[in-house]
Amino acid sequence: MPVKYPRTVDDAWRRLRSLRHSPPDFAARGERKDTFSGALEQSEQFFRAADSVGYESKPVMLYYGLSQASQAVLAAKQDPRVIKRTATGHGTDCPNRGQITDVGDLEVCDARTRTGAPPKGGAFQLLGGALDSPSLPTGIPLRDCFVTV
Repeated sequence: MPVKYPRTVDDAWRRLRSLRHSPPDFAARGERKDTFSGALEQSEQFFRAADSVGYESKPVMLYYGLSQASQAVLAAKQDPRVIKRTATGHGTDCPNRGQITDVGDLEVCDARTRTGAPPKGGAFQLLGGALDSPSLPTGIPLRDCFVTV
């Protein structure tokens, strides 16, 4: 049975677009406001483009849409007095990518540095820190990353 949502996708984007004029938290002014507004605009464009391309290109559009959305969140939530770090990579890895037969079996985990620690400059780790959210110290199957109802 499909889930009924109180708002449409267009309603959600309209609400997000309104944030570009009055960004939250640390993105209220200056360079961070520009970063927040630009990243949010690009995120919407990538997500909307994903709706109109074939399945071969859709993951690329979704990845970049999510990447830009995370840049907007970081501009708003990352305290510039405490941390001034930009992402140096995506921060995730799929160590079993050469051994799977079903995409759902693809294991997603924190990327690791040569010391075995997660990268401090990985976008995934920076976003998790800004949102006070846990990371993925052990891998999980890609299919478990999505909620099904």
